Amino acid sequence: MQTEKEKMISGELYRPDDEQLITERTKARRLTRIYNATTEEEWEKRSQ
Repeated sequence: MQTEKEKMISGELYRPDDEQLITERTKARRLTRIYNATTEEEWEKRSQ
């Protein structure tokens, strides 16, 4: 049996309210927000 993430990656129908997907989506949004708050000169922060 495939996980919802595996279904999503393979292009199958999946449940977007799956706990793993919600957790990963939340983390991705947080990291994107932090990255976008940096400037071009903040190479070290961006590489973290």
